[in-house]
Amino acid sequence: MEFFARHSGLRRALALLLATLTPSACVTWRPVLGPQSYLAAEQQSHVRAVLSGGEVVDVYSPAVVGTDIVGYRHRGVELSRVTIPASRLRYVQVPHTAVGRTVLLAVTLSLAAFVAIGLATFQGMKGSGGFGGQGF
Repeated sequence: MEFFARHSGLRRALALLLATLTPSACVTWRPVLGPQSYLAAEQQSHVRAVLSGGEVVDVYSPAVVGTDIVGYRHRGVELSRVTIPASRLRYVQVPHTAVGRTVLLAVTLSLAAFVAIGLATFQGMKGSGGFGGQGF
């Protein structure tokens, strides 16, 4: 794919498109009612706790102890234990697969790959005289 070697701007644009679409494509966050009873019934590896002051805390391996939500929180590269009292909790969000966004991502990536392959093929034919020597 000599085409991409010569067109670093296109490479950057495709990388930016992938970086923008990929993280948010497959998951949305939905609030749950009765987070304590929900977390007691459903195993979740990661939830978002939205506190009464508006702060969002990502909680890993969440569990309910009494009325508190306990788990682990990333602090840089380390995990630290976190306890969120029910009195500070506004609501809890859980991840939900976003089917529409996932399909849109797949279609967009397919179209981008199709265009990139087409451009590379066109450039290859142009450079090798594949158009009957007409010099396009």
